[in-house]
Amino acid sequence: MKTEKYFQDFFEQCDYPQEARSSLLSALQKVKNVAVEEFQKLVDSYDKRWVLDVFLDAEEKMYGISQKAGIHEFEGRFLLYLHFAPKLLTYYKESGYSEEMWKSAMNDLKYKMVKCKLMHNVWGSFLRGWFAGFFQMKRFAFGKLEFELKELHRTYEKNGISLIPESVGVYIHIPRTGEPLTKEDQDIAFAQAKAFFQLYFGRDKKIPFFTGSWLLFAKNKEYLKPNSNLMRFIERFEILDTFEYADYTQTWRIFNKPFTKWEDMPQDTSLQKAYAEMIKKGEKTGGAYGIFFL
Repeated sequence: MKTEKYFQDFFEQCDYPQEARSSLLSALQKVKNVAVEEFQKLVDSYDKRWVLDVFLDAEEKMYGISQKAGIHEFEGRFLLYLHFAPKLLTYYKESGYSEEMWKSAMNDLKYKMVKCKLMHNVWGSFLRGWFAGFFQMKRFAFGKLEFELKELHRTYEKNGISLIPESVGVYIHIPRTGEPLTKEDQDIAFAQAKAFFQLYFGRDKKIPFFTGSWLLFAKNKEYLKPNSNLMRFIERFEILDTFEYADYTQTWRIFNKPFTKWEDMPQDTSLQKAYAEMIKKGEKTGGAYGIFFL
């Protein structure tokens, strides 16, 4: 098992809040006190070839360990992936990927930890199975965005480009980093992702980049300034189709807390105020799938 010194260095490298560092190390000590061998066996079993169901099974086993240790299941899940991180670095190096690239991927642990604290007041992770993509080496981070190969599940026919539902493109994830996503940040991330995935698509082919997100919800444009970072991101995409949510549970991404009723939601930003007003009026929220080519 990695020492406390290793995690202190890891936390320093990824700039974890001091409160989070203390909380996670305290939770780790509780695990060591009651289930050190069981936990170490689970950590050692990690393999990048695991399918999603195996990651979910490991999380379930970690839930049992967390109960024994008297820590929150979100803390336990997070500790598990923290302990997978060193082995992932070995896999990266074996694949010829840099440690800096590994660190970019591991920054997502912090992003989701901060989100968990905002949502549930726990330093951990409430998203089951999410980190599997990184630890399978299927999802990669470049700058402030994250990318993976996925089937489009849609048709596209335009400007001599023909795509079918089975066609593969680069799917974009937009994590909450706590920092602005400037146009320059976007350009850098897309350029790095293009260079990385070019080997898969071929150097002479345009790469389809696509995403499905609440960010592409048409009404967002009504509330955003024309030159805002978010507007510049949205305007990169050609919209393929749209969707609506059945309820307001998905608005946690905007409000950073579970939805209860509009009166209880924070209204610190113009977008939060706009969504609170939409919900007050009983209007639908939703998103869209969009695509562009590089």
